[in-house]
Amino acid sequence: MSDAPQGPDWWQASDDKWYPPPRPQMPGDPEPVAAAPADAPGFPPPGAAADAPVGPPGGLPLGPPPTAGYGPSGPPLPSYGGPPSGGFPAGPGAPPGPPGPPGPPGPPGMGPSPFGAPPRPGGGGNNRTPLFIALAVIVAAVVVATVVIVTNSGDDHAGPTTTTTNHPNDTKVSVPTIPDTTATTDGGGGGGGGGTTDVKGLKVIESGFTSFPNSDFVSGSYGIIVKNSGTDAVTNFTVNVDIYDKNDTVIGTDPHTIAKIGPGEVFGIGYDITDKAPNGIGKLNVTFEKGFGGNVPEGAFTVSNVAIKTDQFSTDVTYTVASSYQSDLRDLESYAIFRDANHKIIGGAFGSLPLIPKGGRANGDLQSFEPLPGAVTANVYVDKGFF
Repeated sequence: MSDAPQGPDWWQASDDKWYPPPRPQMPGDPEPVAAAPADAPGFPPPGAAADAPVGPPGGLPLGPPPTAGYGPSGPPLPSYGGPPSGGFPAGPGAPPGPPGPPGPPGPPGMGPSPFGAPPRPGGGGNNRTPLFIALAVIVAAVVVATVVIVTNSGDDHAGPTTTTTNHPNDTKVSVPTIPDTTATTDGGGGGGGGGTTDVKGLKVIESGFTSFPNSDFVSGSYGIIVKNSGTDAVTNFTVNVDIYDKNDTVIGTDPHTIAKIGPGEVFGIGYDITDKAPNGIGKLNVTFEKGFGGNVPEGAFTVSNVAIKTDQFSTDVTYTVASSYQSDLRDLESYAIFRDANHKIIGGAFGSLPLIPKGGRANGDLQSFEPLPGAVTANVYVDKGFF
């Protein structure tokens, strides 16, 4: 004990006396900190921090260490009865001393640390600007992606409306029409058991369609009448309907398989156009090709009791079909051709029939995807598709 320091590392107590090292652990001192590995990034080199004082709890930086061990440098200390540092509490009413310079920064992702102490984990006083920037970039990317998705939703319609516009008959097919009748029923697929796959005798004799520019479901509806002008039944063939818009661009093709048309008979195909047509429907082009299937048995279908009804949602058709085939037939195809008051084709529809028993009858129904208010009559045709 002395009134003045006698060498390095002497320390001053609260009684203003100096004592030789080492200074004992006193109440209120922080717990000793374990030494960091020699090669740990962001830590002082070995020995540099071993004797450095540890700052108070909370990680506040300390002032510079004393020089040469003989008291702090700079202006004289104020006489308020307590040491400026060393872990002892200040005297009553003592103001805090000026803060020292901050310690060296810790490794990336860690907050600042006091000199000589290991860096504290990130958080609290950490700089969160990079995190906020990253989150902002992610949010901006999500917003942009949402805009792109909405922009490319594929909704080409001008607005919700079910108004239909009658379109002139297809001008591409310049062939005579069938005789004008007002019959609302029609059969199809008659003829004997023999036949040919030669499609040269087939021709389109009538067609028509309606565009639905404001529909949310379909872009149009069409109907065509095919006639077998040969002397033999044509069996197992395909009718391809190419659909053009008003810019003379193909927007889709519908293939229809037909099992049989007897000599001199006609067969109707009606269908909804599901391809997008922002420019409207312009014309139809129909071609024929040989299909596939086996021998076609003797038999025919006869359609009766056709009834048509149009509401705000669709145009519906019900019918009854009788079969002369001597076997049960399943998964048949049915088509409706819609005509206006002038007996012109304005559209069509497609349906399926689960079963017609051997030599028996079955009731069927089909409907269009959009209503055709101008439809006054309907013709229904039933076929097996292929045998």
